[in-house]
Amino acid sequence: MHDLFSNPSKPFFRSTAFLHLEQIDFAIYQNFIVQQFEKYKKKIDKEVVAEILNWTNVHTYYVQLLCNRVFSSSKKEATTKTWQEEASRLLKEQEMVFFTYREMLTKAQWKLIKAIAKEGKVYSITSSAFIQKYAFGSSSGIIRSLQSLLKKELINKQYDEDGKQYYSVYDVLFLRWLEAL
Repeated sequence: MHDLFSNPSKPFFRSTAFLHLEQIDFAIYQNFIVQQFEKYKKKIDKEVVAEILNWTNVHTYYVQLLCNRVFSSSKKEATTKTWQEEASRLLKEQEMVFFTYREMLTKAQWKLIKAIAKEGKVYSITSSAFIQKYAFGSSSGIIRSLQSLLKKELINKQYDEDGKQYYSVYDVLFLRWLEAL
């Protein structure tokens, strides 16, 4: 999407202003979710909401998806067990998609995306520590796999609050599924 507006060869080049949206503040989101449950006479502890927010990386789509499932499946109270069961169901429902991802990737790409998932965020993708930890052959092989995974939009390049670049798995559900392998 970024390319559509920032690439001079694309039809919408410079036709809009870029706007970066930050994540919703953790505490504000946590209180909002508790209030929404209470509004409908259901209970969810702040600690349980914190677990959900951490599992979803405070990514609004996944927070809303999981909270909707938790809300629908709970009668009076949502617990850690409730959200974990719903999260497991979500991962199971998506498993065929994840198997398809695995089939379309080379062994090197699959190995790299699993390593990125295990790390959560990878700042130095060609560092000797990363290469040794996951037994990669060479940095050039990592770069080729990285470029392919970026092109396929399975991983993304982001910047932290200090402007430092890192790589992470784009889809939180896929990330959680990979972590379990």
